[in-house]
Amino acid sequence: METYKQYLKTGKKPPPPEEYDDLPKDREYIERNTRGQALNHNWFAWRYGRVSGSICADILHTYDLGFQGNAHDARKRLANNILHPRPIHGTALDWGKDKEKVALVDYLDDAEVDPTTMNSECGFCVHKKYDYIGVSPDGVVDGKRLLEIKCPYSKRHVEDFYTSNELKSFYLQRMRGEHAEEGDPDVMVLDRSTPSGRKYYYQIQLSLSVLDLKDSHLYVWTPNGKVLLTISRQHHKLEELMHLQLENFWLDYVFNNINFKKYRRVNGE
Repeated sequence: METYKQYLKTGKKPPPPEEYDDLPKDREYIERNTRGQALNHNWFAWRYGRVSGSICADILHTYDLGFQGNAHDARKRLANNILHPRPIHGTALDWGKDKEKVALVDYLDDAEVDPTTMNSECGFCVHKKYDYIGVSPDGVVDGKRLLEIKCPYSKRHVEDFYTSNELKSFYLQRMRGEHAEEGDPDVMVLDRSTPSGRKYYYQIQLSLSVLDLKDSHLYVWTPNGKVLLTISRQHHKLEELMHLQLENFWLDYVFNNINFKKYRRVNGE
């Protein structure tokens, strides 16, 4: 069987990339050389032509039976975002990025994590089996647990998520615990019926698959209000379906439109 990179050189559509021996070899090199993420030009280069965690949910949504709109056109637009990415800036995004370091310090305290076990200098991590998938996690705790930090600008004035009346249409939802006693506080969960809730859920699920971890901490931070959630890795059948849909999308909408001169240059061909 030809290797995955040999298929890429031909410019032809390959069969599903499942057992190519050459895929794992460059993963550590890529991760090391893309640390700093958006502050590192290598991070943008290695993400070219790949499905990342930030776009995963939007792709999967087009395969939902209840998807409203033209799925083909939606996938073409998403593929265009992968092939022709544009820098994204804005008050909310810049504020969130600016607060992540402060949020990390609070997370270590709230989750009682030994700082020496915290790896918060992750680069771009490529899937060991599917070369066209990669994620950029906020951190990994003790090599065992993923960390994703969100600093929502729209809720920057919230002081207590558990008592706030501002959660309508937000991606956090208050629920009563299964064994809650009278007077016990509500528990907070990720509301996957909201666009952001769905986006963050699948961003986490893709990262758990790439890094082969069992669960993730999702830390939602504002200057005065903080919530720590644990998101477990989905059932392996659901994970297989996720990868099948991402694979179909990549082969049908991304692969045939890749600029192979650019791809080979970035990937050392």
